[in-house]
Amino acid sequence: CEQQVYFCPLHGQPLKYNMEKDVWSEYVPVENHSAVQVGLSQSSQSKPQYQVYLEQLEKLTPIQEYRAGSAYKFCMVLEDRVDIYPRFHPTSEWDTSAGQCLLERIGGGLVDFQGRPFVYNQRLSLLNGGFIAYRNNDMKKLALQALELMPSSAWAKNWACYSVFWIIELLVIMALELLPPSMLKAIDLLPDAK
Repeated sequence: CEQQVYFCPLHGQPLKYNMEKDVWSEYVPVENHSAVQVGLSQSSQSKPQYQVYLEQLEKLTPIQEYRAGSAYKFCMVLEDRVDIYPRFHPTSEWDTSAGQCLLERIGGGLVDFQGRPFVYNQRLSLLNGGFIAYRNNDMKKLALQALELMPSSAWAKNWACYSVFWIIELLVIMALELLPPSMLKAIDLLPDAK
């Protein structure tokens, strides 16, 4: 297992540090691949909307699938091993913010299913809806085109699920705001006064 760190400097391309070799390298863009490389979550195999999405994408272009855990798929985009990373199940803001920063620096990005870039700390919930991460604008267009070809029922179920999560989180936030400080302290949600 390689140990690497990605770093996004104030200016220029992202840098990668290989700890084993003690070597820094700068991102270098490559030409598009003959088949679009799609990064998928390990858990996507059990979720039918991923298969529907891949079927629609494959109508547009040849694809090759790669499965990886967690935020590593963002790194795979930087390593030119993934062109598109669709996500139909929940993540939190901290799961996507650094990856989005790195992708935007190389000319890619992360957008919701309407094509809008994610913004952070602007909602009551820290849960993200579904998204498409992409390596460049050609991949963004292709990814969103495949999404448009999907029957709306294929991803509508997920939005209903997200809505339940958001409502529960909102109720918890509201309940915490209504509880007196003594009760918050009793349940260890309020820091000690200094």
